[in-house]
Amino acid sequence: PARDRICVFEGINYSGRSQCWNTDEEERNLSGNGWNDRINSIRVVGRARVEVYRDSNFRGERLRLDRDTPDLGAIRWNGQISSFQVH
Repeated sequence: PARDRICVFEGINYSGRSQCWNTDEEERNLSGNGWNDRINSIRVVGRARVEVYRDSNFRGERLRLDRDTPDLGAIRWNGQISSFQVH
């Protein structure tokens, strides 16, 4: 079976560059891996959920996602994620 995880995509509708993280993984500062403010869609696999933050170190405005989000712009979060925690 597929492991609970999230996958982020640079483009909307799960297009472009992508990377996945399993539950219990986190990114405190996305600047270090080229993803800071570049995530525009997120797939949520299995029972995973993710808490995304506008600022590094899990600070700033927070949003919890528990389902696929093909266009973060539709909820005003496109290209604005700087850290996240996968649960």
